[in-house]
Amino acid sequence: MKQEEVIAKKYLKELQVGSVEFEPDGNIPPDFKINNIGIEVRRLNQNYTSNHKTEGIEQKHSQMQKLFEQVYATFDKQYSGRSFWTSLRFCRPLEDKRVIRSYAKKSLQEFIDNPIPTPTTLEICNNVEMYLVEAENKFDKVFLTGSILDHDYNGFVNNIYIENIKLCISEKSKKIEKYKQKYQEWWLVLVDHIKLPISESNLKIWKQYLSNTEKFSKILIISEKDGELIFSFQNYL
Repeated sequence: MKQEEVIAKKYLKELQVGSVEFEPDGNIPPDFKINNIGIEVRRLNQNYTSNHKTEGIEQKHSQMQKLFEQVYATFDKQYSGRSFWTSLRFCRPLEDKRVIRSYAKKSLQEFIDNPIPTPTTLEICNNVEMYLVEAENKFDKVFLTGSILDHDYNGFVNNIYIENIKLCISEKSKKIEKYKQKYQEWWLVLVDHIKLPISESNLKIWKQYLSNTEKFSKILIISEKDGELIFSFQNYL
């Protein structure tokens, strides 16, 4: 069971509206069943869509961090007493990771071979740059991971939530389409991994823009941290 399914199951059991059954029909929708209600669960995160493919924003963030930490490690043997903190900045679309790795190694090697005063910024490749500043202490490494700034992670709270909730509804509606008649109604539980501050005014705006829940009669958004309900709305169309 995925982490978001564990969180959702706990929430559903606390509703006390019936027995909660996981994957009642096997490895097909729904994820859970309560009485004659089919319930799908999905992580609610920021997504980036390119060429009709969708990926979680934090997924690419983690991939880039891992890629550059691997690149930094290749320079450890060249340590000569100076270390540099790195601040990686990127936005999409991105080159293939093999291309990024190649350009990163080339740029950092040129920096070592032809030292320039820091702080300075290196243009790694399209949409990727690195800010470098020399570290005051000795770390036995040439390059140190300081920060990673993913420009696609920023945005207004309402836009972020509304667009990604809509994406989740659309994606899950397609997934349950051929199973929809098996249950009297369907719910969608979204476990919030965006985790931006939400106010009452935000929730009022969401209701205006999220009236169409497609195949679902109810959408429930719960906290990833404690499983508490953040927001719910129904399809009145």
